[in-house]
Amino acid sequence: MKTLIIVPRYNALGRYIMPLGILYVAAAAKQAGCEILTLYLNHTAAPARETLKKIIEEERIACVACGGLSGEFPIIYSLFQSVREIAPNVTIICGGGLVTAEPEVAMRALEYADIGIIGEGDFTFPALLHCLEDDGDLHELKSIIFHDGNQWVQTSPD
Repeated sequence: MKTLIIVPRYNALGRYIMPLGILYVAAAAKQAGCEILTLYLNHTAAPARETLKKIIEEERIACVACGGLSGEFPIIYSLFQSVREIAPNVTIICGGGLVTAEPEVAMRALEYADIGIIGEGDFTFPALLHCLEDDGDLHELKSIIFHDGNQWVQTSPD
């Protein structure tokens, strides 16, 4: 299952800042045998939506992931909205401090996201991807939040 990890455009004080957390998560998933593509939006001048459409369609992406802090909410929301419009059946995963601080509040606000990762994603993200690929039971995973019917389910970190 091809998964696209998106690193949003970051520009603080006129400088490019590479967020390390999402890179650790990508590396952990690759080491666990997951098929990961990483898109650094700072490395393209094209509009994000155009770039996403091209990669999602050409690479037949099944899952998209992104994360960040609460200050990046507008960027992440916009990316997820674009992904959902481009590929309605793609699974969208969010992580980082944005979800960890208030999981249910964040997931309600990130209406296009399907699953949130709570806390460190180094182990949870690869396990989640394997679970999705194998049609496993999300209830058995630790430290995630997802919508199940009419309710949010938040699994235990233990």
